[in-house]
Amino acid sequence: MGTYYALNVVNNFKAKPTKSLTATQLEKAVNERLNLEIFDVTFANDCLQGNLKPDLFKDNIEDFFNKLYLITNRSTRAIYYFHEFGNDIDQYPSEFERWSICDSEGNEINLQGNLVSLFLEGKVGAEEFDIEPALINWLFRHINFGNPLAGAIMSSIVG
Repeated sequence: MGTYYALNVVNNFKAKPTKSLTATQLEKAVNERLNLEIFDVTFANDCLQGNLKPDLFKDNIEDFFNKLYLITNRSTRAIYYFHEFGNDIDQYPSEFERWSICDSEGNEINLQGNLVSLFLEGKVGAEEFDIEPALINWLFRHINFGNPLAGAIMSSIVG
């Protein structure tokens, strides 16, 4: 066993600011990182919760993996999980993660949720791993990838 780099889809999340924010402020901040249009979202007790919309994964994961396959110069490692688990999100390995973001005013928002692994690559060693997951997440969220799952991508270190 070891520690590996993973590319994931956020299946569900809970976002709680460290200081009181309105629902609109919290949604705006989280929407920078996760496309809230692809989640069923609720706001209660100063907390924003979201679940990936039903069938979104099933209907889009094959196309997403096909794009990863082409981007990675047809690496079969990039599509291994699709061949193993198909389009059933419940069959994929998942990890519970905690992370934080800041809104445009510098307010910290703590998030936690379940990330579904799309692929693992390379054994890694890292004492701190903050910038790259945020960068990958933001890039997928804001590029025109042509697949709605891009709005829920997060990288992480697992294991």
